[in-house]
Amino acid sequence: TPQFIGKNAKITDSLINQGSAILGNVNHSVLSTGVYIAEGATVNSAVIMTNAKVMKGAVVENAVIAPDTIVKEGQKVIGKPGDIKLFADKE
Repeated sequence: TPQFIGKNAKITDSLINQGSAILGNVNHSVLSTGVYIAEGATVNSAVIMTNAKVMKGAVVENAVIAPDTIVKEGQKVIGKPGDIKLFADKE
């Protein structure tokens, strides 16, 4: 399954695996298979694992998001450089 990159998505210096749908902003990150980044979401310096979702208005920075995790609308998951945050919240 190919990736889907939305017309308003912005991706820089990142690796996007198959089956992912990117509608928001992704910078300096690695996204595994089946990841969803909603429009208005921002992912920076992060690793997003298989089938995770980052919803509208959410911010993920300096973090690893576990498989099948949902970062909820407007939620912020922010670690510090050299102190990466691990986040797992499955519904």
